[in-house]
Amino acid sequence: MIYADTSLLLPCYVPEEQSEEAQRIVETADAVAVSDVTVAELYVGLARKLRAGSLTRDQMEQSRSFFEEHLSQGVYHRVALSPDHVAVVRAFCTESRIPLRTLDSLHLAVASDLGAAVATFDKRLAEASRASGLTVVP
Repeated sequence: MIYADTSLLLPCYVPEEQSEEAQRIVETADAVAVSDVTVAELYVGLARKLRAGSLTRDQMEQSRSFFEEHLSQGVYHRVALSPDHVAVVRAFCTESRIPLRTLDSLHLAVASDLGAAVATFDKRLAEASRASGLTVVP
């Protein structure tokens, strides 16, 4: 199982430099988990691309609809955040030498809880994941 953060998932739904690689990673994984954080960040990322002019409203809505269809079809295993994840964040931010952003620490907590490899293009999250003993993809 891989845990996909938004930096990996968003290129699956909008054209980006890493779209082909992101799609390959998702398609070849035995299972793909996402959290509520990933879902929220994906919506924000789509809206940001709309405001920047790199997506039309129709393209944004189509991408969002396609993603929601995948969620409802079970393409992704959606994990709700829990107080246990917050406890893991507390431990990570206390012990880690790598400064973690809040949402990255939640991604890390969920992936750790699942025992999943972290699938990300975010260099800081990848570094923190490796430092925490997690496998990183790519």
